[in-house]
Amino acid sequence: MKQVEIVVLGGCHVLGWPNSETRAFPALLSELIGAAIVARVPHLKLVQLAEKLAVVDELRPSHVVLQLGNYEFTAYLKSLIHQFSQVFDAPFVAQNLGLCAAEAPAGAGPAAGATPPAGRPAHCARVAAAGALVGASWLFSRRYRASFRALRACVQRHPATNFIFLSPLPCLPPADNALRRLGGWLLRHRMPARPNVHWLDSHQLLPLGRGVFADPSHLNDRGHRVLAYGLAAAFFNHLDYLC
Repeated sequence: MKQVEIVVLGGCHVLGWPNSETRAFPALLSELIGAAIVARVPHLKLVQLAEKLAVVDELRPSHVVLQLGNYEFTAYLKSLIHQFSQVFDAPFVAQNLGLCAAEAPAGAGPAAGATPPAGRPAHCARVAAAGALVGASWLFSRRYRASFRALRACVQRHPATNFIFLSPLPCLPPADNALRRLGGWLLRHRMPARPNVHWLDSHQLLPLGRGVFADPSHLNDRGHRVLAYGLAAAFFNHLDYLC
């Protein structure tokens, strides 16, 4: 039997935050399929992808699970401003966007933590504005393009390694969830078209309800369990991990 060694790269869900690392989806996946998690790389942003992929070259695992995009695909202006200042290396962009945000009258938006119902004009406006900003960053950012060049090169260097990509995970706020669906579409179309590259849509696995969320943006123990079972099914059904 071939030993299954997995490297997991992604956001704070890789460590199970805000819950226990021992009950995070990588640990549960390891238990379900009898695999060894040889490395976890948490808090990963797409602009850091090139440098973080060095762990794959070093360890040469049988499988790599990448959970990307939660940080990038958000409908909140403050996060988008920060991303723009990083991916474009242009402080004036953040300053100008920040000025627009600062000029908004106090109390004009929903209260902190409030979520406008899907279909309302405010919700549609947030999704459209955030989608335009995200689309612009993906079209024009050389740092994003460099990250995906590095990813394609890594996949090509390791034809015997299976790369499993999870779409950006669902969340409760409708605007953010819509952006994460857009992010899944964008990411899937940037994935290398190779036989060792596989895609798993987390929105098909996780029900959009409070039963799998610890807070509006993070999974609870049940959510991690559902995600781990979905990944395990992919290993068993599609990846021939025992060969």
